[in-house]
Amino acid sequence: METSIASSPSIDKQEIGDPSIHHDLESEDCAMEVEKQVTNVVVMEQKSQQEGDISTLGSYVGPLTIPTSTRPPYDCTEYFTTETVFPSDEALVDWIRCTGKQHGFIIVIMGSEKCIKNRTPRMRFSCERSGKYRPFVKKVDGKEVAVKKRVRSTGTKKCECPFELKAVKGNDGWTVSVHNGTHNHPPAVYLEGHSYAGRLSAEQTTTMVDLSVALVKPKEILTI
Repeated sequence: METSIASSPSIDKQEIGDPSIHHDLESEDCAMEVEKQVTNVVVMEQKSQQEGDISTLGSYVGPLTIPTSTRPPYDCTEYFTTETVFPSDEALVDWIRCTGKQHGFIIVIMGSEKCIKNRTPRMRFSCERSGKYRPFVKKVDGKEVAVKKRVRSTGTKKCECPFELKAVKGNDGWTVSVHNGTHNHPPAVYLEGHSYAGRLSAEQTTTMVDLSVALVKPKEILTI
C-alpha cells in the first residue's frame, strides 16, 4: 500500500484537492478574462475612432457610411425645369416647395432681392442641407468673437448640397431656371415629423388662432 501511494503522488494530490492547483487554475482564468476585456476595449476604441473620422469628413446626420465627396449625385433637374410663368412670388414658392416635397427634398429660400430700387426682382432657392455648419459667434467692437459653449454630442444636417434654383420677375410674372439640379444626399423617405415640412401655412396659422380664441380644445382643432 505504501509503495502504491508513493508511486502516484500526482493522483493523490488531485483526488485530495491540492489548494495550490486550484489557485493556479484561478490565476490562469483571471489572466485570460483580463486579456479578453483589454482586447475588447482596444477593438471598440479603434472602431469608434474610425467612425468619428468618417463622420467628420461627411458632416452627415445619423450613421454615415461614405464621405460626402464620394456620394452619388441625385439629379432633379427635370423636375424643376418648366416654362411656366408664375403670376406672383407666392405661387412660385408654393410650386417649388411642393415639387421638392414630392421627391423627398426640402427647398428653402436662400436669398431674395425684391425691394431694391432700379433692380430686377429675383430670388434664389437652395436645398435645406446646403452650406456647412458654422459655430455661433458674436461681434464685439466690429470683430467676430467665438462664444465658448458647452460641447454637445449633436450632428448637423448641412452637407454642402450644391442644389440651387434662380427665379427672375419679368413683365408677365416670375420664371425659374435650374442653376444646379443635383443633390449630394439621398431623398427623405418620410417627411412626417420634419421640422420644416411640418410648418403651418399662413392660412392654417390664422385658422388655429381663431379656433383657440373661440376656446376650441386642441384635440378638436387637430381634427378640423
